[in-house]
Amino acid sequence: FRRVLFRSVNNLLQVKVRTPEGTKKVSGEFIEALQLQVVCQALWENLGDADVITDEALEAYGDVDKALMHFYENAIDNTVKKTGVKEGKLRQWFERMLITPNGTRGTVFRGNQETGSIRNEVVDELENQRIIRMELRGGAPWYELTHDRFVETVQTSNQRWLLSRPATEQISKRLEERAAEWDHNDRDEKHLLDDV
Repeated sequence: FRRVLFRSVNNLLQVKVRTPEGTKKVSGEFIEALQLQVVCQALWENLGDADVITDEALEAYGDVDKALMHFYENAIDNTVKKTGVKEGKLRQWFERMLITPNGTRGTVFRGNQETGSIRNEVVDELENQRIIRMELRGGAPWYELTHDRFVETVQTSNQRWLLSRPATEQISKRLEERAAEWDHNDRDEKHLLDDV
């Protein structure tokens, strides 16, 4: 069990960072206990009646990225069911509010009724699902993903989800991204779409 725990912790510590030379993996400072629980639970559920966790079983069922993806997608599904928020809007909120344009964890301020265009009731449910956490900064509540490892998980899951949608939704998403890019670049004309 110690070997399994050691390998899982080392894997969870790996975080992608952007450097002038490109993106590389580095060892982070901490992991969330919940993430370790998610990985161990996925392993446990898939082991069946086995008494020993073999390297093969760890390789097959202890995949950290798959476990985190499953956790994120369950949080989305549960929140959609409990609050009635549209899945596309919720996924978009994660990417626009909780992930910066540089691919790092972002923060979003909690307003009186909404937190970055999502009802506070939805945000409360996401916090209950442990996919986001609240932090007081200057006495005000701000939200962020629970760990850097979720950045890539959210992006990958959302991309897969979008590709499974009808073509019109995919085109709409791309146009929204281009509009956001144009706005982010001070509405410079060179970032506008041309006839082509």
